Amino acid sequence: MAWFFRPRGERGAGSLPPPDSRYQQLTSEEVVRDQEALEEGRLPERVVARISRTGRGELPWVQGATVTGFGVLEGLGFEQVAQVAAVIGREFSYELLQAVLPMPEDELQSALEKLADAELVYTRGIAPEAVYQFKHALIQDAAYEALLKSRRRELHGRVARTLAEKFPALAQAQPEVLARHWTQAGEAERAVEAWKNAAIKAYSRGAYKEALEDYRQGLAMLQTLPESAERDIRELKLRNWQIATLVVTKGLTAPEAVETSVRARALAEKSGNLAQLVAHGAALCGSVLATGDNSSAAALADQLLDLAQREGSPASLATAYLHKLVACFYRGELRESEERFTRWIGVLKASGFRPLYPGTFTIPMGHGALNAWVLGYAEKARERSAQVTAFACEGKSPYDVAYAYFSEGFIYRLLREPREAEAAARKAITISDKYTVSSPGQWACVVMGWAQAQLGNAEEGILRIREATDALLKAGTRIAITDFLTALAEALALNGMVEDALGTLEDAFQANPQELVFRPHILQVRGELRLKLGQSELAEADFREAISLAQKMSAKAFELRAAMGLARMLEARGDRPAARDLLAPLYTSFTEGFDTPDLKEAKALLDELAE
Repeated sequence: MAWFFRPRGERGAGSLPPPDSRYQQLTSEEVVRDQEALEEGRLPERVVARISRTGRGELPWVQGATVTGFGVLEGLGFEQVAQVAAVIGREFSYELLQAVLPMPEDELQSALEKLADAELVYTRGIAPEAVYQFKHALIQDAAYEALLKSRRRELHGRVARTLAEKFPALAQAQPEVLARHWTQAGEAERAVEAWKNAAIKAYSRGAYKEALEDYRQGLAMLQTLPESAERDIRELKLRNWQIATLVVTKGLTAPEAVETSVRARALAEKSGNLAQLVAHGAALCGSVLATGDNSSAAALADQLLDLAQREGSPASLATAYLHKLVACFYRGELRESEERFTRWIGVLKASGFRPLYPGTFTIPMGHGALNAWVLGYAEKARERSAQVTAFACEGKSPYDVAYAYFSEGFIYRLLREPREAEAAARKAITISDKYTVSSPGQWACVVMGWAQAQLGNAEEGILRIREATDALLKAGTRIAITDFLTALAEALALNGMVEDALGTLEDAFQANPQELVFRPHILQVRGELRLKLGQSELAEADFREAISLAQKMSAKAFELRAAMGLARMLEARGDRPAARDLLAPLYTSFTEGFDTPDLKEAKALLDELAE
C-alpha cells in the first residue's frame, strides 16, 4: 500500500519494466512509428491490431471500434476505466482505482486485463496488489483529453476525496499529489492548504526547487479566492516560507527574492502586524546587505530594531539584533557589532527562542566568530565557529550546514591554516552542489581557491576564485567582495603575478567603498607586494595607513599584521628600537591566540629585535 500512483507529469516519474514475455522488445523503427502516431493523436497501428486480435483469433468486444485517437476504445467496455485511470496518473494502483471507480470487481479486472492485452498499460503484480502504468504518456493524455472538462473536474475531486478519506497516510506522504487533484478539481481552499503542506515537506528534505514550485502553485490558487483580510494573512504565511526557500536557492539579491520580500512587506504593512513587519523588514534588510549597500542596510536595521522593541517578542528582537550586528561588522563598527552580538545571544539564552529560518542562527553566529577574530580573540572565534557547525549539523538544514562549513573555512583562512580551510570549504561545496544551495557554495569556492594557492596549486586556486567571484557579482551579491578580491590577489602573487595582484587589489578598493572592515587587510597585502617590488616608500605608507585604520576600528588582528610588516621595514633600515616600540605594546595587548601563526611570528620578531 506504500505505492499507489504517479500523477500526470509528476516530477521524478519513473517507469515500470514490462512484467512478462508478452511485452516484446520493439525495434527502433517501431518505436519511431509509435511515437509519430501518438503525437498525431492516433493509437499506433500495431496497438490497434493487438486490440483487434490475439493468438486466439478475433475478440468480439472490438467490433465497431474506431481507430482515431483514443476513440479506438469506444464501445470496448473499458474506456471508462482507462479514463479514470488517466485522471489518477501515469501510474496507478488497483486499490486506488477500485476505490475511485465503483464497479464490480470482475468487470474492473477484466477491463484492466484488456488494457494490458492491448499493450496500452504495463502491469506489475496481481490484483488487488497490482500496479499499472500507461505505456506512453501520450496514451494517458489521449484518454484524459477524451473526457469533458466538467467530467475531469468531477473525477479529480473524487480522487482527492478518496485519498483524503480512505488513504490518509498516502495523502500525507505525497501532499503534492493531493494538491494537484484539488487544483484540477477547482477546489481552491483545499488546494492552497495541500500545496503549502507539499512545499513544507519538500523543504524539510532539502528539495528546495520542488518547494518553490509548490509555493508558486499554492499562491496561484490563492489568488483565485475573493480578496479578504483572511486571504492576505494566508498569502503572507506562504510568502514567509517562499522567501526562506528563495534565500537558499537563489540568494537574497535574486529579483524573485526581492520582489517577494517587497510584496510580503506590503502585506505586513496592510495587516498592521508588528511581528510580520519585523520579519519582512528583515528580509528586505538582508537583501540590501547582500548587495553591499551597507549604509542603507544599517538604516534599515535601525528601523527594524525600533519596530522589534515596540513589538517586544524574542523572535523580533533576535531578528533585529542579527541584522544590526552584520551591518555594523561590514561598516567596520566592530565594538558595536560585538555589543549587538551579545544582545542577540542574550535574547536566545533568556527566552529559549530557537531560530527557524535558514541562516537565522548560522549567519549571526558566523559573523560573531569573524568579529571576534578581527578584534583579536582567536580562541573566541574558534569557539563561536564550532557552535555554528554544531547547530547546523544538529538541525540538518542543507543551507545551514553549507554556511557553517563555509564560515568554518573562512575562520581557518583568517587563522592562516590552509589545510583546515580547504577541508571545511570542500564540505560546504559538496553540500551546496547536492542541494542546489546558492551563495554559501560560491563563498566556499573562494576559501577553497585561497587554500589551494597557499598549498602550492595557485593556478587552480586562481581559476576557482575567479569563477566564484564572477558568479557572485553576476547574481548581484557583493557582500565581502573586497575580501574575496584580496584572496584572489594573494593567489596571483603566489603564482608570481605580482602586477596582476596589485591591479586586483585596486579592484578591491573600488568594489565597495562602504565595506570598511577588510580595508586594513587590503592595505597590508598591498604593502607587502609593493615591498617585493622595491617600492619601499609606498609600502611604508600602506602599512601605516592600515595600522591607523585598524586602530580606529579596534581591528587588532589586522593591525598586528600591518605592524609586523612595518616593523620588519624599520629593522631592515637599522631602527630596531622603533620597530620594538611599535610591535611590543600591541603584542602584549593580546590575551589569547598565542598558538596562531600571526602571534608566533610576532613573538619571534620581538625576540629577534631584543638581541
